[in-house]
Amino acid sequence: MQNERTINFWNDFYESESHAADAAQPTEWVLHPSEPLLQRIASYLPNNGSQIMEIGCGASSLARELWTYLNEIQHQSSTDCRHTILATDVSEVCIQQLQKRDADFIDRTDHGFQYRMLNIAKKHPELENTFDIILDKACLDTFLFRSRQRGGGHPYAQLVKNVLNNIQSWLINKGVYLILTPRRKLKSVRDFVGFQSIERHVLDLTYLSRGELEGDDEDRSIFL
Repeated sequence: MQNERTINFWNDFYESESHAADAAQPTEWVLHPSEPLLQRIASYLPNNGSQIMEIGCGASSLARELWTYLNEIQHQSSTDCRHTILATDVSEVCIQQLQKRDADFIDRTDHGFQYRMLNIAKKHPELENTFDIILDKACLDTFLFRSRQRGGGHPYAQLVKNVLNNIQSWLINKGVYLILTPRRKLKSVRDFVGFQSIERHVLDLTYLSRGELEGDDEDRSIFL
């Protein structure tokens, strides 16, 4: 699983973020949770309700905005379907900040929305066969970056496999692992035998709000 040094790095990162001048504004990597993006994510959900997990949520408001969007649709259609969202991150500091930031919102959801500290590189038997959707906005990217920086033979390469094995085990039958990434290729996912099929879609940035991306390539596409 992720070592203590890595976890401390993320705790320090979110601790420093909390002191920034614009700390009240969520940090959105890759894409902002605009309505067109929420619509696209919702298109993958079953009509009779769903259980959703976001991994590596960071300081993003994506999970909160998605829950609000889904329940507004439910209210408008007068259906009885119920959507629940569990947003997770490996950083205890991050989760504590989110729980404080969104305390009033969490209380209003009647346990339909929660934050939880979770190391996705570690097995969690209690989560097996639980989720219809596992949502990943640049979380796997962090593992792939470390694996590439240290070479294919480095333990981080095995760490990526462990993460994918866990994700696959937490999905129910016909569940979907939904990745939002600026990468053109995800070979580790393509070559992973645990998923039945892989689909790649280029999102039209004309209708989406780009988040923060490192690097100088302003023409990079966003893939789902």
